[in-house]
Amino acid sequence: MDAFGEGIFNDAEATKLVNAAKAANINALVVQIGRRGDCFCNRASMPRTQAGIAPRPYDPLDAIIAKAHAA
Repeated sequence: MDAFGEGIFNDAEATKLVNAAKAANINALVVQIGRRGDCFCNRASMPRTQAGIAPRPYDPLDAIIAKAHAA
C-alpha cells in the first residue's frame, strides 16, 4: 500500500484496509510510511506529513499495526 492513495489517511481507511486484507487471507501488509521527506507516523526522524491525514493524536503507523495484530 503506498502513501499517495487512500488507505491510511484516517482510522476508517485503516480499518477498511485491514478488513480487506483479512478477507483476502493476506497475513502481511507492506505499508509505505515515508514519502518525500515526510512520514505518516508521529515519531520518526522525518517530519509528520502535511498530507490530509487525520490530526494528532491519530498515528497511521500505530493504527495499522494495532488493527492488523487484532485481526
